[in-house]
Amino acid sequence: MARILPSAIKVQGTVLDVTVVNSRKYGRHVRARRGSIKPVTINGEMEKSKDSLLECNKPAKMLFDALRHEHKDGDLWPRLLSHFRKQLKEDNCFSLSGFERFECSTSYTLHSLVLNEYAITVKASKNKMQVTLKFHKHPGWKKRSYVTGYRPELTLLLPDFETGICSKVSAHIPVVHFTDALKPLRFDLPIPVGQKQWLLLLSITACEKSKVITVPTHKGMAVVKVGGSI
Repeated sequence: MARILPSAIKVQGTVLDVTVVNSRKYGRHVRARRGSIKPVTINGEMEKSKDSLLECNKPAKMLFDALRHEHKDGDLWPRLLSHFRKQLKEDNCFSLSGFERFECSTSYTLHSLVLNEYAITVKASKNKMQVTLKFHKHPGWKKRSYVTGYRPELTLLLPDFETGICSKVSAHIPVVHFTDALKPLRFDLPIPVGQKQWLLLLSITACEKSKVITVPTHKGMAVVKVGGSI
């Protein structure tokens, strides 16, 4: 179909059977709405892929909504969606398998701050989780001389794949200064009776003196334990 250059058209999107397009190759132009001239046909594989995508949206959105205000980058949603699509294809069900060391942001990671220089132990009872965190050395921020300490925080996600609801519990301790001696840090987190699947995430946020720096570039957050793997 011939392209029409809309010098006076200021609309965007589809109007009646005409769609306004702004492409890199042709610039701003209009074209016929898809399917308005020749019916669009969807083969079996495309239909199957569409159904799979819709099914994977549910668990991906459940975890995304739980993490979106914690620490994330622009790839968190597609990474979650890709994880569950692969899981559905291989296992034909959804679970928390494969989430070990999952980073909430691939730009500002927990690993870059702690380099695995820590140990974490978890004791889960019927209604409580006791977590002990021990750093072998203090986390570090390169070229951030004003950072004088950090605040560790644990976040426990309790997803229910049947209901699509994810409960969340968080706990943090006071700011740890680089001049402080390294010692075990203990957290107590409530956990519902009978909860079998959970994700435990550790986040480290930089502090200047005793003030938490609340910008994403000064934080890292990742999964450190998965329910059933302790």
